Amino acid sequence: MTEQTQQPNGSGTSSSEGAGPSAATGAQQEQKRAERSGQELIDELARLGASLAEAARAAWASDERKKLESDLKASLVALATGVEQGLRRACESSQTKEMFHKAEDAAESLHARVRSSQSAHEVASGLAKGLRVLAEQIDKMAEELQRKAPADAAKDTGQAATSTKPGGTQDIPIERL
Repeated sequence: MTEQTQQPNGSGTSSSEGAGPSAATGAQQEQKRAERSGQELIDELARLGASLAEAARAAWASDERKKLESDLKASLVALATGVEQGLRRACESSQTKEMFHKAEDAAESLHARVRSSQSAHEVASGLAKGLRVLAEQIDKMAEELQRKAPADAAKDTGQAATSTKPGGTQDIPIERL
């Protein structure tokens, strides 16, 4: 009976059940070849890395790169100088000063609106509290008037000025001076 097995390198080999030392020797040889191939790949990658590093060092040290770097620095200095001069001229212009003053006026106006809005909120809050207190006082006065009305009616008719509440308790009005 023949059996197909998959090797780590992906190649299939066939072996017979009970195959002897020759099958084991073949597997060892296959493993040695795989190890040599792997080592060769590692060696080639190392050589490639060394070549790339040498090429990068050579490019960095080249006169062409140094000239490009110098040109780039000079261009950046010229750009910075131009921007600085443009900003100075813009700050000195009458239009810029006028815009700056308009911005200040707008900021002050906005600040005044915020302050007046806060003041209006505080006034509204105080007014609401005052109206609440006034409503409470009017309610108390109305209750007192309602209590006094039966007492006044009783005085007029000569009856006792007491009223009976549910539960047998009585309210006795006291007149304030």
